Order: sequence, then structure tokens, then C-alpha cells
Amino acid sequence: MPRTFNYPISDRIDPAGSNDLSALAMFYQRSLYKEVLYPSFFPRPQDTWYEKGLYGKVDSYQNVILLKNEKIAPVLTIQRERIYAADFVVRAFEAFAAHMARAAIDGALNTDTEGNLINISAATGWSCPRKIYSQHVKSLFLGFMEHYVQSRHGQIEDFRTFIDVIKGFLKTAAKILPVTMTNILLTNMVSPMVSGLSIKINNFDAGDDSIKYEKFLSNPNFDFYRKLAKKYGLIVNKNMPWILTADLFSDAMLAYMQQDSPQTTKNSFFPDYYDLACLEDIDNLKKIFVNFYNEYIKINPFFEREELLGPQCSYKTKITLAHRVPATMNDLDSLMTDFDWIDFYLDLREIESEGTPLKRDFIRRIAREKYDISQLERPLDSAVKHINRVYRKYIYSHGYRWSLTRL
Repeated sequence: MPRTFNYPISDRIDPAGSNDLSALAMFYQRSLYKEVLYPSFFPRPQDTWYEKGLYGKVDSYQNVILLKNEKIAPVLTIQRERIYAADFVVRAFEAFAAHMARAAIDGALNTDTEGNLINISAATGWSCPRKIYSQHVKSLFLGFMEHYVQSRHGQIEDFRTFIDVIKGFLKTAAKILPVTMTNILLTNMVSPMVSGLSIKINNFDAGDDSIKYEKFLSNPNFDFYRKLAKKYGLIVNKNMPWILTADLFSDAMLAYMQQDSPQTTKNSFFPDYYDLACLEDIDNLKKIFVNFYNEYIKINPFFEREELLGPQCSYKTKITLAHRVPATMNDLDSLMTDFDWIDFYLDLREIESEGTPLKRDFIRRIAREKYDISQLERPLDSAVKHINRVYRKYIYSHGYRWSLTRL
């Protein structure tokens, strides 16, 4: 493979890659790491720089997904409490860590080095995507209060009038950052650790190439570490070699999946282990409407109501203070129908996904038809699934589909 630059020996033994470099210097250092420092021979690493940044965030059809709660298990070999991952990943990791420990005792590892690649234990695991989204919603609320609503207090008399204001805000916000959980999970703001497919054995700075070289790549145990991980269905992350990720559908990893779920196959894996994120989007939006309003009226409990007096008072205007009443989900349901939510959700996904060749009225009509003929307990889910199929953003080519699930 031809190299991008002619790398001198001094750079090879003392890499200086970091996120503080200029664009050109960073490109040079990243090329050095990719082409020279990281071993190019089997097993192939996971490359989150260029190839699989959405690995575990999307299924084989590129639907954004959420690991089911019942498939999350605690890791036992840990550096701190409460570390979790997908149940089959935990089984693979525990077996791998135990083998590394035995190898150290048996003399297969160099024990004169630092312990990074001898005593393997988990430092970080699964991150809850719903908690991450909740923090994003809090940031949205701050933006709403500090920048958007300041010039619109007079438009808000009650929850009914607030609805138009919050709709306008969310559509404006979606032009800058996604509003739905489906699309926020695709951004770099959300770590791939939400997949439950990875475990970190250290929490080093991913931008510091010298740490990667000193603690891992130059470690005499690194080659053993990589190859043994592969044996247990785990792949070392090229950019962060302290991360181990499930090699989905490898023979080893399938065996760990099927220990608890013998029926799980390559074709059934995603439905068995993950839910579609889009099915939570409208419920999340409903909470935003109600919670934002109730938080807003805590700070602004009153509004001025103008009343035009009769001829006996020369048609003067009387201004009185009225109290804004908190809202409930039942109030929202009485003000917005399912079709209203279909229309609003469609508008948001159009903005977030930067459009589609299809006409929006056509998408809306089909979504409403899906709702009408749905056999699901929640017909709204059928409409949402249709909208999601239209707007899911194909970052990878369609022919690359199954490679999303193989490392």
C-alpha cells in the first residue's frame, strides 16, 4: 500500500498526534498512525475514523437503534461500579479477561511492562442514550428561554397558544442541531458506547497518539492482546486500542449470543436486541411540549390580558394580570391529534435530514394511510416508521449495508 508521506524514523518512535495541531499537522500525524504505527496484519482493527463511525448506532437497514433494557448486563471484571454492556459482549469480555490473566501466570505475557495489557478489566461500558438525549433537551430549553422566547412572551396566554411558539422554536433549532433522539444519536455528540457493543479497558485521551504508541502499540503484549481478542469475538479499535468491540456475526460472537438466546441469528439479531429509536420520538416531543411550558410558567406565571371597555368608558383598554395554568399530557392530547403529530414530526425530520426528493405532501399522505390501515396497537407507530424509512440518512451506500455489522 503506498504511503501518503515519507515518514522519518524519529516520527515513528515518537508520534506527536493530538487534537491541538493544525489541520495539516493533524493530517500528517493521523496518516502516520494509520499507515505505519498500527499493525497492518491480521486481525483487522475497527476503524472509527473512516469506516464505521455509526457501528452499533444503526441496524443493517440504517435505522437508528436502542439496546433493549433486558439485554443489558453488568460487567464483573471492573475498575469501578456499575459498568454495563450487551449481555453477549459481557460474556465474551469476561472469558477474554480470564484468558489474559491465565496467560500472565503461564508466562505467555511479558510481565515487566505496565499492566494495561496484563490485568484486563473494564473502565467504561454502555452509555444510556436516553440520559444523553435528556441532557440535550435541557440545552434546548436553555436556548429556548435565553434566546427564542424573550420576544414572544406576549404570544403566550396559555398552553394552547404556547404550542405554536414551541413548534416554531423546535423547527428553528432543528436547522442547527437535531431535535429528535433519532437524529441526535447519529451525531458526534453521542459516543458509540451507546450501542452496548464496546467495553473500554482504559479512559485515555483519544487525541493523543503518543499514549496509544507508548501504552499499547509498542507494548510487547499488544500482538497477543489483539489476536486473543479476535479469538473471543472482540476487535481492537484502531483509533483507541483500549476499546474492545463485538465482531458481530463472527463465529465466536454468535456463540456468545446464542448461550442465552439460541434462536438468535444474523437475520434476527437486531430485532432481538434493539428497538427503533424513531418509535420514541413523538413521545419525547410530547414531553418537551408539556415540560417546557410548565418550566416556562414557573418563571413567567402571569401574562397581561387586554380587555376593550364599552362606550361608557370611551372604549378604553383595561389591562389585567392573568395566571398561566400548568399543562398535562391530557391537555396536550385534547389540543393535538395524531395527524397533527404526524405533520409536525414530518416537518422536523425534513429539516433534520436536509430534505428528500419526494414531495412532502406525498409523504404525509402515505403516512396517514399507514396510520388508517395499521393493525398495530399504536397506529401512530406505523406512520412514524414510514416517515423514518423516507428520511433515514444513507451515509453509507446501500451495497455497504451488511458491512455495517461486520468488522
